[in-house]
Amino acid sequence: MTIHDSMASAVHDLITPWTDIVQTGDVKIPYKPVDHDPMFVTLRMLIRSSTGGTASGASDDAARNVLNLEAFKLWEQITNEVALLTRKHTRDRPNPMLGAAVHRLAGSLDTLWNTHQITEPEYLHAIRSAETWRARIWKLLHKPREKELAYCPACEQTKVISPDGELQAALIAYYSPDAAPTARCRHCGSEWVGEGALIILGKMLGAELDETALTEMGAL
Repeated sequence: MTIHDSMASAVHDLITPWTDIVQTGDVKIPYKPVDHDPMFVTLRMLIRSSTGGTASGASDDAARNVLNLEAFKLWEQITNEVALLTRKHTRDRPNPMLGAAVHRLAGSLDTLWNTHQITEPEYLHAIRSAETWRARIWKLLHKPREKELAYCPACEQTKVISPDGELQAALIAYYSPDAAPTARCRHCGSEWVGEGALIILGKMLGAELDETALTEMGAL
């Protein structure tokens, strides 16, 4: 049997620092390396971050959440899944420190595989679990940043009622590192896509307010 990956490599980004290459916007130096904490460390820090009412990570003191519930739930789910895998395949008690627990689990499973004490489906399931943890944390860390805007210049609507009966801003702008910044009206469906379009939208809505918003969205 041949496995192209190992449990240890599947959990690498979860428990070790890693480096990402990002665009700088500088013609002379278009890319630069950015060092990151292990993903478990980042997730743990995110649990206590202030998220307010949007995914931007910023809010007034009165609107701050003490706990990021989405990050907390993900942490708890991963902790439970690690404990289940540990109890199923080893005689160890799960370490209360998640990073240490996953590091030890990965080593144990690799040893079991190399000594033919675990089946291929079981080993592949463990690898896929680790890859899923990594993907879910990555997705959570890269949620679009959102910004509510004053009103939609296309339909002049300021608020809409969501399907759940919640009153929301009609015009919302959002940005993520892997997509163009976009503004969309929840009422009429009008869209502004790309930095240039959002700058024009900002001028339509009022330069002082929206230059700040566009800066937060990464458009300025």
